[in-house]
Amino acid sequence: FDVKPLMIAALLSLVGHMIYASAYAVLFLSLTDATPVQVMAITLLALLTRSIPVSFLGVEVSDGSLVVLGQLLNIDPTLSLAVVAVVLSSRYVFAMIGFAWELMTDGLGFLANVSRKSAA
Repeated sequence: FDVKPLMIAALLSLVGHMIYASAYAVLFLSLTDATPVQVMAITLLALLTRSIPVSFLGVEVSDGSLVVLGQLLNIDPTLSLAVVAVVLSSRYVFAMIGFAWELMTDGLGFLANVSRKSAA
């Protein structure tokens, strides 16, 4: 049993979660008068709700819970929704960059092979 790939996956997952949390923290801290501890508390609580496997077009339970948790800090729900929309939009932009990169590096060759095999 090789532990190295498992450790790499765990490290990448941790980095992804930290990027997720820091994006919300930066936006909430710059747009509200909440303290960093308060913002990190609601962000990490919302991060825990990501384990609920429900999503509608990329909008997860954690995004909705962040809006609700923001109300505990007297953050306007429309502001929370705007912050969630900005972070969600950035997820789509990064996903499209990854899709374009994969298409350019390997996808075009794959499509050419499939079209040659179907023509034969």
